[in-house]
Amino acid sequence: MKSPVRGKGKEQVSFKQGIYLIVLFIIGSSLILPIGAKAKQDLWIAALLALVFALPMVVVYGRILSLNAGMDLLEIATRLFGTIIGKAIILVYAFYAFTLSGLVLINFGEFISVVAIPETPKLVIMFFLILLAIWAVKEGIEVIARMAEIYFPWIIISAIVTFLLLSPKFEIQRFYPILYQNHQKIFQAAIDLFSFPLAEMVLFLLLLPSSKQASVVKQYMLGLLLGFFAVFTSITTVMVVVGSEQYGAHYFPGFLAVQKISIGDFLQRLEVVIFLITLFAGFIKICVCLLGASRGICHVFGFADYRFLVTPVGFLSLLFALNIYSSTKQMARWADAIYPYYAFPFQVLLPLLIWIVAEIKARAEGKKGAPAKKDEG
Repeated sequence: MKSPVRGKGKEQVSFKQGIYLIVLFIIGSSLILPIGAKAKQDLWIAALLALVFALPMVVVYGRILSLNAGMDLLEIATRLFGTIIGKAIILVYAFYAFTLSGLVLINFGEFISVVAIPETPKLVIMFFLILLAIWAVKEGIEVIARMAEIYFPWIIISAIVTFLLLSPKFEIQRFYPILYQNHQKIFQAAIDLFSFPLAEMVLFLLLLPSSKQASVVKQYMLGLLLGFFAVFTSITTVMVVVGSEQYGAHYFPGFLAVQKISIGDFLQRLEVVIFLITLFAGFIKICVCLLGASRGICHVFGFADYRFLVTPVGFLSLLFALNIYSSTKQMARWADAIYPYYAFPFQVLLPLLIWIVAEIKARAEGKKGAPAKKDEG
């Protein structure tokens, strides 16, 4: 089945822009939340273990696209499973993208409300965030990717400067004793870090089709490694600055760590810089999720252009975000106790199923083509 045209032709994103998008998507809200807190001082071990879990899954994501060059998951699902089952799979991923957009939106609504403008209702904050995201998504992924390309170097420079300024506050002994936590807690923290944020990049299957069979795996792998390095550096830096107890007890430990930067009377209040960095990365993540949801719904119902769906999907995401949590405490508990199980089918089970079917179909098609080549000889 041929995919409906989504907007003004098929949008293209360069190899480099795709990497920038993946990195900023992974950074997203992970820089502000206490991810992997249950591992305490063994957080770095849990993070490395999460990377070990993520690497083979990223190869699976890339392999799915490599076996279907030039297609995204919207086209691959219907090609492999037929119209009915294929559209059901797409609808499932559209739902996941939709819920994730709402979760990221409420994360940043809570963050901005708590650390910046507590007197302003969260509804107002999230309304303007989703309004900007709707505008960006309507412009298309090429514009979002271009934004990521322009701001990415500035984000990296700001992060490096912040790291250097925080270095005098480092207390390496906060990592000791090593392996003090039991193995179960470290494993659970690794699963948490795997599901949020590393394996969430499965949504790029909806957005970044493969143009060359070898390049897509490389693109995904570079995006994962760079994004992981940014997250790993961030959470370990925060850990050695504030300690494991404050890391786990504070809703936004990264912001707490940056507040400790003070050089005389002329260099203070640098948390504003980190606030802007995390806000932009989170904005990119909201845009990616909203775009994935809109494209998925567009494909399922056979519409010619996803853009007219962006506004209603965006405002439905806002309503979802406003009603999913009743407090910041509940938000933290849901992210820690429920989300890894909720995300597992989307991030692991369905991609493995799609990959296995794609491999079987590719081999079957290869066998069919073999006799024909022999006869020509």
